[in-house]
Amino acid sequence: MKVDMESQGYQVYDCTVFHFIVPARIENPTKRLLLVPIQGTSSLTPAETLSPASYWDIKNDASRVLTPDQTSGADIMIITLQKGK
Repeated sequence: MKVDMESQGYQVYDCTVFHFIVPARIENPTKRLLLVPIQGTSSLTPAETLSPASYWDIKNDASRVLTPDQTSGADIMIITLQKGK
């Protein structure tokens, strides 16, 4: 994913997959994150739903809380981009 994003002109700082089983605060240090669900569903404050085949582009938010499905959790790819891209 990192190579594909960089080939499209984005500067990717980090690309990691996490398995969430409990609610977690997602920090946004560069003010530009992409959250890509791989498996499972979750909600993201204030009221967005993340499910496979979707993504969420977080711009300018300091942090959000991600709450995974309580039965199976959720696998989420977090891509940290350079601000302004």
